[in-house]
Amino acid sequence: MKNAKHTPGLWEVDQIDQSTIQIKAAGVIVAEVCSGSTFTRLSDEQQANARLIAAAPELLSALQQAIAWMNGERTTIDALTNARAIIAKATTASAGVNRKTMADEFTIGVVMTKENHG
Repeated sequence: MKNAKHTPGLWEVDQIDQSTIQIKAAGVIVAEVCSGSTFTRLSDEQQANARLIAAAPELLSALQQAIAWMNGERTTIDALTNARAIIAKATTASAGVNRKTMADEFTIGVVMTKENHG
């Protein structure tokens, strides 16, 4: 994306503890979703918000590809298939989440990377 002012993607969702999710790009925090209290779990809505934020660069790219396709530009990417996959990533509860518990710091989730999401 030429002239983009935002941090380039891929952005990852990293659940730090029950109350905090960080959205990171190459290990750098881009955004954070918090429950407001260390002792309060994130709601399903807050977790969904984090996934949507993390998918923002890919959603922007998919929209740009779709517009190019609608304008008749030939692309090597199937814009519709790509858009569906990114929407699924943004809206699926278990996709792209790296969860850690405060007690043991054991990683139990999956972090989406170029290697495992195409």
